[in-house]
Amino acid sequence: MGMPWVSDKKEDWRQHRPGEIALGYRPAVRGWRLVMRNCSLGLSQPEVAKADPKKFDNLPDLGSDGAMATTHAIGPFRLDVDAEILFRGSEPLPIGKRAVAVLRVLVDRAGAPVSKDALIDAAWSGLAVEDSNLTVQIAALRRVLGVEPGGDKWIETLPRRGYRFVGPVSKGAPVTAGDVPGSASASAPIAEAHPEAVDHEPRRFEPERRQLTILCCELLLPAKAALDPEDLRVIVKKYQQWTADTVARCNGSIGSRVGTRVLAYFGYPAAHEDDAEQAVRAGLLMCTAVENLASNENVQLRRRVGIATGLVIAGEQAELGDAGARAVVGEAPNVAERLQTLGRPGTVTIDATTRRLIGNLFQCRKLATVDAETDEAFQVLGSGQAESRFDALRGSALTPFVGRDEELESVLRRWAEVKQGKGRVIVVTGEPGIGKSRLTRALGERLGGEPHTPIIYHCSPHGRDSALHPIIANLLRSANIERNDDSQTKLAKLEALLAQSTKCLAKDVAHFAALLSIPGGDRFPLPILTPHQLKERTLNTIIGHLQRLCARQPLLMVFEDVHWVDPTSLEV
Repeated sequence: MGMPWVSDKKEDWRQHRPGEIALGYRPAVRGWRLVMRNCSLGLSQPEVAKADPKKFDNLPDLGSDGAMATTHAIGPFRLDVDAEILFRGSEPLPIGKRAVAVLRVLVDRAGAPVSKDALIDAAWSGLAVEDSNLTVQIAALRRVLGVEPGGDKWIETLPRRGYRFVGPVSKGAPVTAGDVPGSASASAPIAEAHPEAVDHEPRRFEPERRQLTILCCELLLPAKAALDPEDLRVIVKKYQQWTADTVARCNGSIGSRVGTRVLAYFGYPAAHEDDAEQAVRAGLLMCTAVENLASNENVQLRRRVGIATGLVIAGEQAELGDAGARAVVGEAPNVAERLQTLGRPGTVTIDATTRRLIGNLFQCRKLATVDAETDEAFQVLGSGQAESRFDALRGSALTPFVGRDEELESVLRRWAEVKQGKGRVIVVTGEPGIGKSRLTRALGERLGGEPHTPIIYHCSPHGRDSALHPIIANLLRSANIERNDDSQTKLAKLEALLAQSTKCLAKDVAHFAALLSIPGGDRFPLPILTPHQLKERTLNTIIGHLQRLCARQPLLMVFEDVHWVDPTSLEV
């Protein structure tokens, strides 16, 4: 079948194959559009741009001294810094400029850890991008370098720190006429490379205007707990480290740590579309954690969190004596500290701006008592009950669907083929807020009167490490299983759901019950299996369930925010 795909990278279009459906994103017009390329429809195939080594034969004049650009020798590879091209011998390799920019920073600091923020800044200067974009470029580099035995291991991943280049590097070799591809001495090894000392100076962040979500967390010590200063020091050190780890897991960064108070930034140095959500989630984790930081079990330690969002000036404050310190100047840090003092122990208090950004992702209660300097304050009670992030953030009132008729008609044409028994897949990508989810809602409205089975899987940033997270969430919603239901009620609801589409009810209920952590009891016992066998049986059960739904009537299956999907769901 024709496999649809999408990309905003010119080099990805070179991989286009006949029979594929390409959904292209065009930044120049600040929008995306569907570009159908399908040989079965007799449409033309896009021109493929290929790297031709001959085009490097006639380069501009190298100058009287024969010198041109600086290069780095990386084993059998040569990185031309100025031309932004990676060569193997005389052949230019097919990687994009962003991958080359990432490689250049890694090679410049070979042997030293390089943060994700530094690599993103080098490849996407001035743009706010997701970390997954960097992961794609790292994977591309490893594939290219992997043609050399062991080359795929030259870029090491350092958990929660970034990456490090450990391959052979000779830096600073000037390109001469003999080094130009196609010349007589092009194949000669670069023995004259001049290794240079790696610069380990911390990267400086220029001051810039940003909207940040600021989190202020305070460790509350008991007033009458006569703690020894040494014990207090151990407690505070554990608290600061645990808080830093929690903030890092939620894509934040630590701004300052002073005693029992920690200030964290969400949106700097790297911005994400869900910074406010991640800040609130980190705050809830801090307040509900059961971690015992005190050596004395009779000492109860509680935390209190305040969160505020606003415009600040963010940048490096080297003049304060700490070359790596990241400070922000603005009202948001002060508001976060005030909100933290307003809340009760074990609670998260947020301002009105943060409340608007998180929508219905969390349940909140407006506080009646605030200080004179704070307009509104809300206490976060817990996670919301919205079915999807799109519904939680935008509600039921949708803006009119304007200017996307061509894209919607293209999707509807694929749906017409689906009704004829031909499976079709469409991938839609683009910047956050560009209208991807709105397109799926419009499609659902157009298909409302047609017989079909809609299944929507919602991927989540906090579910990336949970196997089959979107599938489990969909099963719970479809079966109307509530948190407060007892095991028998949950099992009965699951049985009623599966009875509509399965012939092996006992077998399927047993596997789905295990997937949802529901005891099957004597009615639906699960056979004794190894972890690998259980995984294979579970995946086969899910696929079989979907196949039976397809046999009944056309199936519309939508994965929202698939860039957050967990690896196991991808296998399905």
